[in-house]
Parts: sequence; structure tokens; C-alpha cells
Amino acid sequence: MINNDLIDAIKSLSEPGCLDYIQMIFTIVGVIISAVALMFAIRIPRKIAYEQNKIALFEKRFQAYFAFQRLESFSNQLSRVNGINAYRKMFNYCFYEKDDNVFNGVEALLMLQKHIIPLQHMLFLFEGVSGKELSQMVESLCDLVEALEKNKDVELHKNRYMSIVQSFGNRYGNLMCKEMQIEIKK
Repeated sequence: MINNDLIDAIKSLSEPGCLDYIQMIFTIVGVIISAVALMFAIRIPRKIAYEQNKIALFEKRFQAYFAFQRLESFSNQLSRVNGINAYRKMFNYCFYEKDDNVFNGVEALLMLQKHIIPLQHMLFLFEGVSGKELSQMVESLCDLVEALEKNKDVELHKNRYMSIVQSFGNRYGNLMCKEMQIEIKK
């Protein structure tokens, strides 16, 4: 009889009871909560990385846009002054950020490299920018600097540079602002 009672007690423990079902429900709920937490743990860093990429892209685009603005500003200033010395002074002011009449063409061409590199990035940063037009703009600026150094054909190179910069600005200025999602009031 004691053996039968012991056997019955052991059999009853092996049958699923209320506690077993509650324990199973808690396990399933725990697995679901872990899966949701894992999804959020993956989603949040991904969103942060996406936002950081957008910021980095904006910064690169802004550097390129600012480099173009410097060229455009120089072009606009050239239209307001006359004479080689005034052109040299405007170049120094726009690119060296100094109000100086000393002009060294070789040094100026070397210094322009830091402004030309962000311009070259426009090809990758702004959809539709023409490499040919960009090259013409840079080439015309370098030709103008050489003309200022040699005092030869300055007006010809100045007018060519101003025309190319104006054309480039008319064609791509709004595109650049649109892709950076900024509004420029003129």
C-alpha cells in the first residue's frame, strides 16, 4: 500500500499541472520580451548611424558649396573693381582672407589647391554636376592667376572666369541648395 501511494505520488508529479503551465507562459513571455529588446538594440544604433551619415554628407556638401561660394564671391568682386592691382587685392582678400597688395602667382596657385579639392568633390556629392564645367571653372581661375602674375591678358581671363562662374552658379546653385536642403536668400 505504501508502495502504491508512493507510485501514485510520483506519477502525479510527472503529469503537467497548473505550475508547469504558468512556468511555460513566463518562459514564452521572456523569450518574446528578449526578441523585442534585441530588435530595439539593433534598430537604435542603426538609426544613429544613418543620422550621422546624413550629417557627414551635409558637411562635405557644405564644404564644396562654400568653396564654390568663394569662387563666386571673387567673381562678383572682380566686376566691381578695375585694374590689375585691384584684382590682385580682391584675390588676396577672397582666398587668403587678407587685405594685402602683395601677390605671388606661384604661391597663389599652390594655395588654391585647398579650395579646388572640395570643388572636385562636387562630382560625387551633387548629382548632375558636370566634370567638364567644373574643370573649366578651375582652369579659368588658374589662368586668371597666371595672367595676374604675368600682367598679360588679364581682362580676357577675368571675363572668361566671371562668365564660367556665373554660368556654373546659374546651372548648379539651386541644385546644391536643394540637395543640402537649405534656402539661400539673395
